[in-house]
Amino acid sequence: MEERWTKWHSFQSSRHGNFVQAPVGAGIFEIRRTSDHVTVALSCTANLAHTLSAFVMRGKEERRFIFMRQRSPYAPGELEYRFWRTLSLSEAKIALELMHERSPPFAAT
Repeated sequence: MEERWTKWHSFQSSRHGNFVQAPVGAGIFEIRRTSDHVTVALSCTANLAHTLSAFVMRGKEERRFIFMRQRSPYAPGELEYRFWRTLSLSEAKIALELMHERSPPFAAT
């Protein structure tokens, strides 16, 4: 499998006109804390832009993310994200399964 992750992007406050830079399409995303690089969420989705935006928006219905470790709100700049764009959700699921097979599972905190 070819490595296709984007560079890391910082989540910023939408109040100041900063939005998630992600495509409206299927893919895999990873969210981590900037301070210690611990993965907070890793999953696949049919709409990267919507899912990443919903992750940090307060007051929205809580979504379930694979390997979710923390459910409290985060400060702007506290999290960063990257994504791997795919052609379809089914392709994203297969790629995520292959990633899990190649790396050890996350330790529960």
